[in-house]
Amino acid sequence: MTLSAGAEEGVRAEPFTPPAVESAAAKEMARSILDFEVTLPLAANQEGARSFQEDALWLEQETMEAPEPVSETGGETSAEALNEPVWPAAETSDGLIAGGGVRTGWRKNVFPHFRFGGFYDDNIFISEFHRESDFIAFAGFGLRLGVGEVQAPLYTLRETRNVPHLYEAPPQPFGNYVLADYSGTYFAFADHSEQNAYDQDALLSAGWMGSKLSLGFEARFQSLSSPDIDVGRRVRRYITGLTGRAEYDLSPKTSLETDISFVSTQYRSNLDSNEFLNENWLNLELTPKLKIAPGIGFGLLTIQESPDQPFGRALLRIVYDYSEKLAFNGRIGVEYRDLERGSGFRNNPVFGLGATYIPFESTTISMSAYRTAEASAVLAGADYTRTGVDLKVRQRFLQRFHVTLTGGYENLDYHAVSRASIPARSDDYVFGRASVAFDVTRWGTAEVFYNYQRDSSSHPGNSFTDNQVGIEIDLAF
Repeated sequence: MTLSAGAEEGVRAEPFTPPAVESAAAKEMARSILDFEVTLPLAANQEGARSFQEDALWLEQETMEAPEPVSETGGETSAEALNEPVWPAAETSDGLIAGGGVRTGWRKNVFPHFRFGGFYDDNIFISEFHRESDFIAFAGFGLRLGVGEVQAPLYTLRETRNVPHLYEAPPQPFGNYVLADYSGTYFAFADHSEQNAYDQDALLSAGWMGSKLSLGFEARFQSLSSPDIDVGRRVRRYITGLTGRAEYDLSPKTSLETDISFVSTQYRSNLDSNEFLNENWLNLELTPKLKIAPGIGFGLLTIQESPDQPFGRALLRIVYDYSEKLAFNGRIGVEYRDLERGSGFRNNPVFGLGATYIPFESTTISMSAYRTAEASAVLAGADYTRTGVDLKVRQRFLQRFHVTLTGGYENLDYHAVSRASIPARSDDYVFGRASVAFDVTRWGTAEVFYNYQRDSSSHPGNSFTDNQVGIEIDLAF
């Protein structure tokens, strides 16, 4: 399990590897991989956290990447022609990074970043019978330090900042880099000051690529306060995660990969849990457009006041770059979970399927479907299966305006994991989001948004409807 961070209880799918192919659709899928793996239902959007725009302007701003190499004569693509600064590169003594003597262009990055805004929420406690509304203002500051090829981890960090890790997040592409980031955001309630909270998200990530062996590491800590669909109210949670990855190339088209992770989720007044997971893959490039990876996984989930749950997985991961405009990516498999003695095993299909379509340069359409098993933080002796689908459409206008529409549905079906009986519960959750963002400058974006979410639960008191409308301004220097 790889640690992620951010909004409410997030919709998620099973992890998969970003496509290595270079079509426009594959690049967009790799860049917006968290849209598939971590589709943030509005319930989840941490106090109105925005759905960040991902385009070339943002990429240049975030990574501070130097312009492409230019000829002696400069030409149309020179730094001067682009009116962009040339950022200093830090290279090894021989000027080469990574196996095979490939110049990777390491960059030193120091970024302070800020976010502030406010939103109106007509059901701050996601309550069925006692709806209370409020206006919530927020202001945040962060500092990011990075060196090396930080482009890929920055995409994931931007999408997952302040999102609670409740799922296996997608693995990062390997690279040579070190990245550290801290973000703190204070939320102030106009009429419910007792709910004021300071959320924190700290990350340390590093990667190394040799001629055959590649390694990756990530450590993350989060302290988050937000509503939780499973619990049915606002909660404070503390999440600590560690992840290690290794890949060894057997040939130009074949490699072995192993991923090991540990995630601990602690609540102030709900059920704590810890999960260890190891997944192992044989990566095969069948054609330049098609890559598959059979894999097996083993894990152990421990939940407070519940029996331990050892489990295993048989998986198949697929990456298919159909064309320049269309790419598919996903994984399917079966999970075998060992329940308390006398309860036997439970076999559960798991999958995460995604597609990205780019009909025009300024238009991106992404879809995903997912099915996973998760631990309940409110019902002792229970977990639940989450099955869902979502759609996202993003359109860029006049280079600086971005309109994004997101919607989806998921079902939460609860099961007993011990011989003790639990209340029957099934939730049908619908969410939607509409936003318009404007790139005010290369380092600043303003966005207005509307969030809608509705949960129809068979458990008394857990159904709710919620609406949010607000504005957010993000600055990254």
